[in-house]
Amino acid sequence: MRHGRVIVFSCGLTALQACGAIPTPTPRVARLCSASSAPADSLLHDSLSVDQRAEVRTVVPLTYPEGLRQEGIQGIVVLHVFVSPRGVVDSAVVVTAAERGFVSPALYEARNTTYWPACRGSQPVRYQALLPISFTLRH
Repeated sequence: MRHGRVIVFSCGLTALQACGAIPTPTPRVARLCSASSAPADSLLHDSLSVDQRAEVRTVVPLTYPEGLRQEGIQGIVVLHVFVSPRGVVDSAVVVTAAERGFVSPALYEARNTTYWPACRGSQPVRYQALLPISFTLRH
């Protein structure tokens, strides 16, 4: 069962997904670079060292674990994600999880979501951010 939630990056970027039905977000401003551009460098960047932050391109619907849903358990999983210059997640590491059962669906969503890459100048760069994923039941 899918439930609405908000993804919020440490850089302030947000993407809302309600029941997995929101269409692919489009960039709010013109992109300075694209995933097809050559990477500027091999360094790892955060929101303070880029001209344009990574933005959500496509989101995989979040699946709420059935057992936790039936028990009425809610919580947040915070992931440290690393987005490649191509806009795909290279890796995701669990920082904290309210419940062990939320980890697997959170990692699946994070690893399968694609992004418009972060840019430094006109070149895409590897980017890191904290990604809280909220599992919230609707009543």
